[in-house]
Amino acid sequence: MKVSSVKTISKKMKIWRFPLIIFSMFLFLEVFIFSGAPEEIASLDLSVFLLILIGFFLGLGTGRIQLPISILIPIYLAQFTVLTMPLLDFIFIYTSIFLGYLITPLHPCVAYSTEYFKTSFIKVAKILGKPILVSFMLLLGLYGLFLIL
Repeated sequence: MKVSSVKTISKKMKIWRFPLIIFSMFLFLEVFIFSGAPEEIASLDLSVFLLILIGFFLGLGTGRIQLPISILIPIYLAQFTVLTMPLLDFIFIYTSIFLGYLITPLHPCVAYSTEYFKTSFIKVAKILGKPILVSFMLLLGLYGLFLIL
């Protein structure tokens, strides 16, 4: 392949957008961390149900999985004064974070798929929103069922 054709292909691909998306994600992450929101959340007395809900919104708001988990697990351990988190509680919280992460416009796959298919995030959210909403409701229903048992 000629060097000139690589240049032409790069221009058509708009390859410069990927570093901008990555930079934007990390900028948002830094703003979130420096806003003091993680510390404020940590000082609250929350139930597992609320941690599940917060996990979804943190996944949605940060476009990350590691950050919400690194916030919610210490909160859980401190509030319930345990050394290890029960597996079921971890599964519920992690799944809710993951569902929020799947639909966020900060998720690189969503951003690139939206760009690649020349569509808007609103259209993508309408398509992704239905299965994510069903999954989230199923998650909350299962959590309620495990509370009863």
